[in-house]
Amino acid sequence: MRPPLFDIPRTVRTYGHYFDVHADVLDELLVSVDRCLTRVLPPEVSARVDREGSTLERGPDGRLRVRRHPDIEAARLALAELGCFRIFLPEDVGGFGLPLGVYYLAVQLISAHDTSLALIFLVHGNAMYGLHRYGTAAQRARYLPALTAGDQLATVAFTEPRAGSDAGLIRTRARRDGDSWVLDGDKLFITNGGDADLLITTARTGPLERDIDGVSAFILEREADGVEVLGLEDKTGLGGSPTAALAYNALRIPADRMLHREGKGGVVAFAGVGMTRVNIAAQALGIAKRAFGAAVSFARDRVQGGRRILEHDAVLERLSSVAFTISAMENLICLDSALEAQGQWHVLEMSICKYHASEALQPLTSRAINVFGGYGVCREYVVERCRREAVALPLYGGTSEIQWFIIARELLGALDGTSRADYRARWGDACAALQQRCAADPALAPLGEAVARGDRRLWRCVQQVAAAEAPRAPLHRHLTEMSVAVTVARAMVWQGAAADSSALDRRLAEWSVERMTRALERHEGAVQQGRTRAGLKQELRDLLG
Repeated sequence: MRPPLFDIPRTVRTYGHYFDVHADVLDELLVSVDRCLTRVLPPEVSARVDREGSTLERGPDGRLRVRRHPDIEAARLALAELGCFRIFLPEDVGGFGLPLGVYYLAVQLISAHDTSLALIFLVHGNAMYGLHRYGTAAQRARYLPALTAGDQLATVAFTEPRAGSDAGLIRTRARRDGDSWVLDGDKLFITNGGDADLLITTARTGPLERDIDGVSAFILEREADGVEVLGLEDKTGLGGSPTAALAYNALRIPADRMLHREGKGGVVAFAGVGMTRVNIAAQALGIAKRAFGAAVSFARDRVQGGRRILEHDAVLERLSSVAFTISAMENLICLDSALEAQGQWHVLEMSICKYHASEALQPLTSRAINVFGGYGVCREYVVERCRREAVALPLYGGTSEIQWFIIARELLGALDGTSRADYRARWGDACAALQQRCAADPALAPLGEAVARGDRRLWRCVQQVAAAEAPRAPLHRHLTEMSVAVTVARAMVWQGAAADSSALDRRLAEWSVERMTRALERHEGAVQQGRTRAGLKQELRDLLG
């Protein structure tokens, strides 16, 4: 379903507010991807893939193997033929040399057609990113050509039964034996795990006491190395993307398959996970656009009370909320991409991007279902599938609770100097630039000033939390919600103040400031008055043991 309002020209225009990129080139790329997927993976085929999923079968050797759905595989190869796997790689290795932001735009467009395909695409990209960034010249020469051409599929295999967001808990072992490494252990929830040709994985090469510094990264060739597929997860959504459990039973690989240096597996994993967080936001944006397009189309056709339901204020209220969330997602992705392109440390913005998009998608898909009424829970309609797909996004790439911790850590670290970025100064400069951009317009100047005031209020709360004697953890969510609200408002007003902004952009900017003000009042009060439910949590700890 092609989403009205939030079409490719608008996406390109929004992107141009943050990047100096040739609009015609970006428009041509996105239009080509859109036409390709409309042809090879139309909605009825995508729905069939969701119903049928991938299959698990035994090969001649008796081992289990995953067979990707043929329609998903055809779409993947079509994307490869367009050169989509080359987007962010430098030209000297056969890439297009475009910013990661363009890659994220491709992910959201693919997700708007089929989220399972987007997940396969983005995990493949994460593996290529790690290989290019940390691989030796020989490793890149050996593996990247086949991966960029689409001849082989790659994945990252970090998660284990006892190690998710905390990579220091990794138990898979790798021991050196002459000119080889021997790996033993299990991996869980691995996207593309059972059918990828190449895996970027992690294993412990040092003692547990060294935590993440005792973990290293390796390159595995699934079939040649004998990676065992234990089974596939039966998930709520994303049926076209196989999620496998894997076993490494005394896998012997050459020593030159270590990626980066010994004990630097955490660095490799973090680079992939950081990229994943923005990719998940792009996935969420694609789902949101698909749900919005379906809801608007239904509201235009459905007649109740002698009028199309699109004309009813209650329906318009739900659709306007969805429109706001979509625009916020798109701006946050572009903002983070611009910081990455500038070479700035942007861990905070990555987590804000992922947290806001994945969490906001939950009520967004529910609102889209409400527009359909009873039809919304029927599998015949795309919004039901959007709701199932949305459920998983706050979970992988670091749960929302992990994002609370990261955002609060970075905010507090900006005060005591432990963060690698002075976010307070960066955000202050951004607010000053926003005020200057809005100053000439009497309607926009108050919005720019309000965002600057909101930024100062946020940092006052950060200071209060930093100085508090009580534990900081109960306050992490409040700092997160305030920082998200300020960041969204700053980005939305920046877009609304652009020379090519529309009346819709300005209305969205006004609404963003109103929402920011309400969020600040609610969470600032919780920080100042200590209303953190800390007592209830302690009682639960005592009762539940």
